[in-house]
Amino acid sequence: MDFESVPPGTTWGVGTQSPGDPVLSEGNIMMSVETFFFTQSNTEFFRAEVPLAGNPISGTFPTQELSLDGISVDFDFTGLGFGVNVVSLEFVDAGGTSNFGVNGMPIHILNPLSSLPAIVAPGISAMFQGNTLTVDAGDQSITSLLIGGQELVIDNVRAVPEPAAGMLLLLGLAAGLRRRR
Repeated sequence: MDFESVPPGTTWGVGTQSPGDPVLSEGNIMMSVETFFFTQSNTEFFRAEVPLAGNPISGTFPTQELSLDGISVDFDFTGLGFGVNVVSLEFVDAGGTSNFGVNGMPIHILNPLSSLPAIVAPGISAMFQGNTLTVDAGDQSITSLLIGGQELVIDNVRAVPEPAAGMLLLLGLAAGLRRRR
């Protein structure tokens, strides 16, 4: 999901949606808006936005991005038609608290996002390389990933098929090519 199909200036959140509402589907990944947690008991539901060109946040990445301001978004990978064991996304954490969760597990409340532990859920690891966060579930599946922030910008959410699913896709392509001949 790279947010290129979204008109600049599009916003979701307070006043237009409620927590849990699906707001965007791109490449069979569904994104919903979710409650943001400052602490376990202090929450907010403010705004996710694809900024207009010239907006101070716009231009963080060379393509359109999603700016999160006191809101979380949840990416649902179950519609992809294959199991996902690795998810990566680009981010810029401009300050404040961030949220992170995977597969409906408890949400990590962080400041900064880079303080996310290496093990984010049983058998699921997270690794930072520059401004890229990669989540690896090993032989498990990642069905959903939640991320939020006070001043967090994200882009290019990518889901990688499980090796078995990838192999099945390749076998299907090979069979299709053979049948065509």
